[in-house]
Amino acid sequence: MTKPCGTADRLRCPYHGWTYDLEGRLKGVPEIEGTELDKTQFGLVPLAVATWEHFVFVNLDPKASLEAELGELVGQVAPLGLGTLKFAERREYTLQCNWKVFVDNYLERRLPRAAPARGARVDPVRTRTTRSRTSRGSASRARRSTRGAARR
Repeated sequence: MTKPCGTADRLRCPYHGWTYDLEGRLKGVPEIEGTELDKTQFGLVPLAVATWEHFVFVNLDPKASLEAELGELVGQVAPLGLGTLKFAERREYTLQCNWKVFVDNYLERRLPRAAPARGARVDPVRTRTTRSRTSRGSASRARRSTRGAARR
């Protein structure tokens, strides 16, 4: 599954080529077929998978509870109406740079001189950071655009 979206009837490791069915059972092992490998011993491990507000969460503990992990975050996020959001578009860019440097720089919204276009859209005075036992977040209201106002 190396495509960004779609469906699959099996899982295949693009590096090793091992193939699994959707229940996690090992089905194919290229280049070592015919050996004494017991495929039943090399299946994928069970994971806890749950959805909330269109998000998919995976936990390495198969007995984990998403509700317990989310805790008070559910009530804090409810006013945003995340469940009503619809996919709008996908944008992909090829950048000749270190991805982490690019992302970190983009996220530095409190430094409008370093990234003036980004900083102009975010009001640092109205930015608030929240923290709880299970989550940390930051929110800011967008500033109204003043572009073109002088030309009118």
